[in-house]
Amino acid sequence: MTALSSRADIQLVSVVSQIQQTRYAELASSVIVIYDHLVTLDQEIELIWVRTFDISRNINGA
Repeated sequence: MTALSSRADIQLVSVVSQIQQTRYAELASSVIVIYDHLVTLDQEIELIWVRTFDISRNINGA
């Protein structure tokens, strides 16, 4: 019975470790996306949000 318990404990530790690694990867990717957004926010505001709305410019993609 102890061999089964030991094997189950090893599997549990492995699963918890994989979950923790996944959470770290998700956190790292989220930080990269937020950092990129903050770094380019001033350019986005200047190039996209300051312009007046012009239907012909929006249709042509300029």
